Amino acid sequence: MGVLVACRPENTHKGKTAVRQADLNVLYCCTEETRVSLSDAYGKCQVVYMEESHDSRAKLDEYFSGGPDRFYFTEARSHSICCLQGSYRPWKVPELKH
Repeated sequence: MGVLVACRPENTHKGKTAVRQADLNVLYCCTEETRVSLSDAYGKCQVVYMEESHDSRAKLDEYFSGGPDRFYFTEARSHSICCLQGSYRPWKVPELKH
C-alpha cells in the first residue's frame, strides 16, 4: 500500500529530548512517500491536520475525546528535516494512488 511518512517527536533530529517538549499525539508529517506491505500494518489510527489557532487546544480535546489512537500534525516537512533514517513508522493515506 502507498503511504506518506510520519514521525513521532523522538524520531526527529531532536531525539529523546523532544518527548519531554512535545504533545504525545503530535506527528511530523513528511513529504516522502513509500510503499509498505499490508502485513506490516499495526492497525488503524486517525490522523488529522490541525491548524494552530487560539482555540486549537479545545479542538484537540474534542478530537481526542472521540476515541483512541488519534494523532495530529500542524505542518509537513521534507523528509531530510523531519525524520532520522529508519526511525519512522508510516501511516496509511487512503487517497494516495499508485
